[in-house]
Order: sequence, then structure tokens, then C-alpha cells
Amino acid sequence: RTGPPIDEEEDYLLDTWAGVIPLGIDVGEPIADPRLVSGTPVPEHITEWQR
Repeated sequence: RTGPPIDEEEDYLLDTWAGVIPLGIDVGEPIADPRLVSGTPVPEHITEWQR
């Protein structure tokens, strides 16, 4: 979503916090399937992937 909260007008009279908590997604290191054949390399299209 984008923008501020949309509350009922009477809610703005309350002594209650309202707002937005931004969340994000980070790309981490690849984690191989433990059942892969030992020594199977991570493909370049995975190691070079970025957002």
C-alpha cells in the first residue's frame, strides 16, 4: 500500500497512535537443497541475481 492510514474522522480525536510501519524484503545468500549432489555449484544466474 502507499500513503497514510485512512481512518474514520472520529478516530482522529482519540489519543491513539496511527501510522505506517514500512517493511522490506532483502535478498540473502542462496541456500542449497541439502539433497543436492555434493559439489553442485550455484548457477551464475542465481549468484549474480539482484533486485
